[in-house]
Amino acid sequence: MAFSFTKVNLRRFTSVMAVSAITAWATPTFAAAPVVNASSGGGSAADARIQSLEQQVEVRNRVIADMQIQITTLQEELRMLRGQVEEQEFKLSQILDRQRDLYRDIDSRLSALNQASTPSLPAANTTTPTTTAEQPVTTVTAQVATTTAKNTVSAKDAQSEAAAYDAIFPLVRNRQYAEAVTAYQDFLKTYPNGKNAQNAHYWLGQVYYVTSQWEEAETQFKVVATRYVDSSRASDALLKLGEIEKRRGNADAARAYFQQVLSKYAGTSAAQAAQKSLQDLR
Repeated sequence: MAFSFTKVNLRRFTSVMAVSAITAWATPTFAAAPVVNASSGGGSAADARIQSLEQQVEVRNRVIADMQIQITTLQEELRMLRGQVEEQEFKLSQILDRQRDLYRDIDSRLSALNQASTPSLPAANTTTPTTTAEQPVTTVTAQVATTTAKNTVSAKDAQSEAAAYDAIFPLVRNRQYAEAVTAYQDFLKTYPNGKNAQNAHYWLGQVYYVTSQWEEAETQFKVVATRYVDSSRASDALLKLGEIEKRRGNADAARAYFQQVLSKYAGTSAAQAAQKSLQDLR
């Protein structure tokens, strides 16, 4: 009996030890696998989340840029309407000037006729005042004609430039950006020092900006900010230069541009936007 009991216990002990050994060998392997898988799965989820956020930010930036160009488009349409009013005022001023010149011419001729027909003067002297009076009338008339011709040529040039510039804007409004770039470049070649040159440079920069062509946009905005310092576009150009550096990740350069806007153009809408952009950089 003792032998039988001992043999049974030995078998049980052997079985227990075998199970324990198998468990001890298997447990670390099975425990380690979920940790690796969990870590790998967590990394993939984090990467996907970051990529999703980056896409959302990019979409938001494009929406903001599109809204900015729409606002600027409305401002440009208002400027065009004001330009048309100014053009009509200029034409009216020209008409009034011509009328005044005609009145003066008629008055001079009437004065000359009155002097020529005065009976108290001798016949010999009658010709002299008439000739003397008519000579300045002829000179004044020639001068008026020359001035009017020059003004007409100048007005035609201005109208041609304005028409060429205004014809480009619908391309921007319809988001035909490639065509707009070509049109603005051609305009600047034809009218490099024209009245609308600063606006053409600015809008060319805007089109480059919306299409994320930062270097090209930077070039155009720098032209506006440095060559047309006193223009209404200069503050907006400086602001855009800051936004370009901000998108490039150059916080210090962006901050410098925004501070220039605040110091040079305080109280403008560009200054308000620059202040907000500075706060975003902090």
